[in-house]
Amino acid sequence: MTAATDLKTRIRNVVAVALDIPPSTIDDTTSSTTVEEWDSMNHIQLIVALEGEFGVSFEPERAVELVSVAEIERALIALGVT
Repeated sequence: MTAATDLKTRIRNVVAVALDIPPSTIDDTTSSTTVEEWDSMNHIQLIVALEGEFGVSFEPERAVELVSVAEIERALIALGVT
């Protein structure tokens, strides 16, 4: 498994747990507009879970922009997560 694949898998697992949806339904296009469970309260839980899993901290302005799996991956890579 490559580092990129591992990162994607870890992100999908965190998203699945935070939103209580099956990991198999998550891909790069998964977003707050495509998943009914991704509401404002679950978004906060997702951000906290991502910060805990990856040992990072998102600025509040950035956290509100993390509304898709692809955007989450870009943000984590920008913070040096591999």
